[in-house]
Amino acid sequence: MRSDAVTSRATAPTRSGAVPERVAALARHLDLDPTDRVIEVGCGTGAAAEHLLTTHPGIHYVAVDRSATAVRQTLRRNARFVEEGRLEVVGSELLDVAARLPGPARFDKVFAINVNVFWTVLASPEAAVLRHLLGPAGRLCLVYDLPDARRTDAVAKRVLRSLDSAGLVGGVRTDGSCLVITATPPLGRAAR
Repeated sequence: MRSDAVTSRATAPTRSGAVPERVAALARHLDLDPTDRVIEVGCGTGAAAEHLLTTHPGIHYVAVDRSATAVRQTLRRNARFVEEGRLEVVGSELLDVAARLPGPARFDKVFAINVNVFWTVLASPEAAVLRHLLGPAGRLCLVYDLPDARRTDAVAKRVLRSLDSAGLVGGVRTDGSCLVITATPPLGRAAR
């Protein structure tokens, strides 16, 4: 059972307005600790960064996107967090991200919202990168907007197959219209 503080923090509006359902679902399942190192793969417009950095003032956050437009949008939307030294924004493809990171490549929390590669193909190389980014007790969270509930099982099975190919142990749940998949290294072990 979640406390009221966690639930209200997950849905608290940001300066940019109401929190999208997918970001609120992520916040409820990511299980952030006050000083976590967090990396978001596919940061888009920076909505998740804005929300999580606003509601969790002690975290350090790296936002990654392959799109130069998304990188600019995230920087513009979250300039105050960049100035505070709490947010770094990196332009990179997922497969190249470890080499482009400004600091250590191990994170307490790794997540992506609506990054479809994990269910459109068997994404073994991409899942291996996510596992490499996770610290020994790290947690991965993938969130998908699924307006068609009939697709939930098929998408979940494909994502879990991709994660399993990298040795990640996952679980599935729904939260509103979102599919939420969480995973960890087996027994809390990071990849070598």
